[in-house]
Amino acid sequence: MKCYRPISAVKDDFIIIHTNGVHSVGLDFCGCELAEQTSQQLLRVHWFPASSDKPRTAASFAVLKQFHLLSFESKVSTYEFYNALMRMLDQVGKLECKV
Repeated sequence: MKCYRPISAVKDDFIIIHTNGVHSVGLDFCGCELAEQTSQQLLRVHWFPASSDKPRTAASFAVLKQFHLLSFESKVSTYEFYNALMRMLDQVGKLECKV
């Protein structure tokens, strides 16, 4: 459905952590009277919000599953996993490898 009262998220600088890297995207939440909370709207598109109140960052369910598997199988730490995702980006914030 199309929202006729969109609310911009964080000045169009929302951070998404996904399996192919960390991305800054423009995002609008539904601002209608009957709209769900912003965190619930993110969960509906399979993005887990970093905070429940005014989220500015979210991780995709796919990257959470990937981290879950790697942390059990290879004992990778959260820090190492995040750094590996960041290395997928070059110095100007674009993907080096095509996925």
